Amino acid sequence: MRMSTRAWVVGVAAGLLVAASHWSISAQDQSTVDKIKAKAGDAVSSIKKGAANAGEAIKEKFAKTKDYVRGMGIEGRVYARLHWEKALVGSKIDLATPKAGVIALNGSVGDAKAKLKAVELTRDTVGVNEVQDHLTIVAAPSTSPGAPGAVKP
Repeated sequence: MRMSTRAWVVGVAAGLLVAASHWSISAQDQSTVDKIKAKAGDAVSSIKKGAANAGEAIKEKFAKTKDYVRGMGIEGRVYARLHWEKALVGSKIDLATPKAGVIALNGSVGDAKAKLKAVELTRDTVGVNEVQDHLTIVAAPSTSPGAPGAVKP
């Protein structure tokens, strides 16, 4: 199991403090131990501050992204998900929003798997409460020799 840098520094600092308290040391050595304690304490404080700053930065970025996604509108979110899905390449899908939270899928896809994927992606999109599936399956024309509609050389 990997240990985080923060946990490692805290562990080392704690180990040094425990070891220092068990040594019988002279006044000069006590000064060195006090310096080590101070440096370890500073390191721990610095790590805590850095972790808090990173946490705040992540929260801010998440809030901005969330606001951006909400601002896109439901059709924009669905369109983006369908547009970038490899299983839907060549599909002709039109979107409509008959009422708030409802997306109607109209058009054609190449097979049942693509149809299922389009409905699933739409249903799993933020803001979609209902999907109206009006997609039809239209198989791509065959290109094998001798097949009806095949391109002949």
